[in-house]
Amino acid sequence: MGKLEKIFLIYADADNSQVVHENFGWVDAFKYFLQVLLKQIAGWKIAFERIESFDKIKKIPSEYLLLIFFSKNLIEDEQQIRILKQVKDKVGKGKLSGDKILKIQKHYFQKELEPEYFHHFKDYSFYKANGLSESRSEYRDFFSNSEEKTFWVKLTDLAYEILSFTEKKGTGHLDLSNYSVFLAETNNEAENFRNNLKRDLDSMGLDIWPKGSFSESANDFILKLDKNIKNTDFAIHIVGNGFSPAIADTKHTKEEIQAKITENFSSLYKKNNSGAVYRRFFWFDKVGILTNERISNFYKQLSINVEEYQGTELVVSSWEEFKSLIYQFVSFELPNIKSKSLDDNAGDDGEIIYFLYDKVDEKLAMPLINALRKSGYKVITSNFDGDILAVRHIHMESLKRFDYAFIFSHNASLQWVNMKMLDVFKAPGFGREKPILKRVLVLPNEFKGGLIPAFKMFEIVRYADKPNIDLINKTLQN
Repeated sequence: MGKLEKIFLIYADADNSQVVHENFGWVDAFKYFLQVLLKQIAGWKIAFERIESFDKIKKIPSEYLLLIFFSKNLIEDEQQIRILKQVKDKVGKGKLSGDKILKIQKHYFQKELEPEYFHHFKDYSFYKANGLSESRSEYRDFFSNSEEKTFWVKLTDLAYEILSFTEKKGTGHLDLSNYSVFLAETNNEAENFRNNLKRDLDSMGLDIWPKGSFSESANDFILKLDKNIKNTDFAIHIVGNGFSPAIADTKHTKEEIQAKITENFSSLYKKNNSGAVYRRFFWFDKVGILTNERISNFYKQLSINVEEYQGTELVVSSWEEFKSLIYQFVSFELPNIKSKSLDDNAGDDGEIIYFLYDKVDEKLAMPLINALRKSGYKVITSNFDGDILAVRHIHMESLKRFDYAFIFSHNASLQWVNMKMLDVFKAPGFGREKPILKRVLVLPNEFKGGLIPAFKMFEIVRYADKPNIDLINKTLQN
């Protein structure tokens, strides 16, 4: 198939009326950022055109995509509703391909409000969300530190998804029909999250196990669990901030039993697939892991075992961030997983330290970095050169490779430190295939403020006046 030539847009004027970036309205800003991303990733410029009337479109190229910005404004706009009806008619007549339509949700609104015909098309939510709660709002500042984490991750994922349309024989999705996932049963509090992810994975063509629910009989649960896992290529365990009661006649919950059986199966998978890693993803809610004693104990137990089993990822994040990580894995890593050997990372000789620091602390950070290198460690550091995409790409690659993560601050802000802690916790989702040996915060004695709860999972090194390399070395040797 050829290169993607043009992306057509359908949106309401009201969604582009408020200036959100320089002189751009919301849709124009979104289009501008997406166009830049697509050019940097693909290597060629893709044209954009708004559909105001199909009569005005001279020609629809063979390689195109249609983005529909669904919102309350769109469904209340009579002209846009007429265009949507034309889209429906043209798909029905074969003049447009339904496989080349994506929906962008600018803000949250109930799916029932959009025309029923468009329900089955894949959508991307581009609004701030706290999991599945009703607390959702639009992005206003695309470059603030607080919003970069989700908006730019989502936009990058969308860019890769758009480009993949020209690589997948018009299906709009990767061919994942030969891959299976074990989507572990979960507690009542997290069931909605599981159902939400199950729908997304199913739409990608993945074979999802188990096919039905298990009974509360311990023997039946374990027997069927063994059979289900043997059909799969990776596993997802959704814990959230809830935990199941113990299964009848046992002291263990379904979360604990499923984790143990996928752990045991990972060794068998490696043997049967030329050394490939059986990936296991565990999602924990940021708050639940620190406020629920049973969840905390479960996390700690997994943390002990994670050093023995490559491919086990413990992710503490928001739900939207976790979904983004899973989507990235199944889209870009899963198709190669069976052919990847454990020796693929052999190029990294010795233990690697990822030493993160802010630009304002460079003069204090570099002597520490140089001393670590003289001690024989391979040290990779923060990168400040290049555009936002290049910097982010290098950062993601570094998160895949390190053994030890050091976050150093002398003058860096509290917000910067919190962001880097979240990055380190998200590292498993970027394709790591080895355990994280240690996470360390290096902070001055006078550093105070509201560190996010995740700081309790870091070792903290305090110093007076200037940082001392002896403190760093002592931490590495413990």
